[in-house]
Amino acid sequence: MGEELLRHAHANAADTALRVQAHYGHGATLFHQGDFTAAATHLEAARRDYDPAEHATHARRVRRLRSRCGLLHVGRLGPRAAGPGREAAALDREGLALARRLPDAFTLAWACYGAGVTRQMLGDLPASEALSAEGATLAEEHGFPHVLGIATINRGWAMMMQGHAAIGIPMLREGVAAVEATGAALMHSAYLGMLAAADAMEGDRAAALRCFDQGLAEAQISGERLNLAGLLIGKSHLLMRGGTGGGRRAQRWKRRRSACGARSRWRAGKVRASSSCAAAVALARHCDRQGREAEGRAVLSAAHALVRGPERGRP
Repeated sequence: MGEELLRHAHANAADTALRVQAHYGHGATLFHQGDFTAAATHLEAARRDYDPAEHATHARRVRRLRSRCGLLHVGRLGPRAAGPGREAAALDREGLALARRLPDAFTLAWACYGAGVTRQMLGDLPASEALSAEGATLAEEHGFPHVLGIATINRGWAMMMQGHAAIGIPMLREGVAAVEATGAALMHSAYLGMLAAADAMEGDRAAALRCFDQGLAEAQISGERLNLAGLLIGKSHLLMRGGTGGGRRAQRWKRRRSACGARSRWRAGKVRASSSCAAAVALARHCDRQGREAEGRAVLSAAHALVRGPERGRP
């Protein structure tokens, strides 16, 4: 559909609004597939062609565009990269300021949610919580159930990550239930990963593994690869916590976490180099605790090579 939109836009070159929409629509799809390089081409083209005076009726979509461009800068090079981090924050400030000038509650609610996601990725959890709370309040006041759900999810996660699990976990679950009630499927695999983390915090490892497995299965079916590396990394961390000792059960746990770690490193290489490093460091630490220092060094070496250049094969 994105390619068809682009063909229409090229056939109607004078219609700049159509061109903005075509590049945004195709770029957003590629973004959620985890193809950041191709997504950048289209999202930046849409942002470049947008004229606030000419395309005022498209403000909602452009706010989403700015949000995705901001996330794109973080996702491509990692949240700790100073340049992309500053540019992502600047894009969100720009989009939020635009939304506050417009007489449209939905645009502002979405803007607050999107800025909260970017702040979460940049590690600014208090800002993420505050922006998500503002978005949720607006959504509840004006009757936007989907935005209310996703903003509540983001706020609950920010609270969990700041050590307020007793408040954040019920909020997270409430948000996921609200999104599911709308029938929306986008990002559901990521939300399952968040629920898995909540289950793990509460000590229910079996439920956490079920959530991770369901999220991975959904990502395979939908083609939404954006969060696949994170799901694999989370599952590998969980597997590292169990199956110690001897016997067949321990060997099964070891094989599962090794396979999961290998898949996470490969998938992270396809999506984001920083995720690959996170997976590799976690696995290397586990190897070190098990007295397998050479294996841990090999894991880190492989991750370093992956950052410098993509792997050729898939495990």
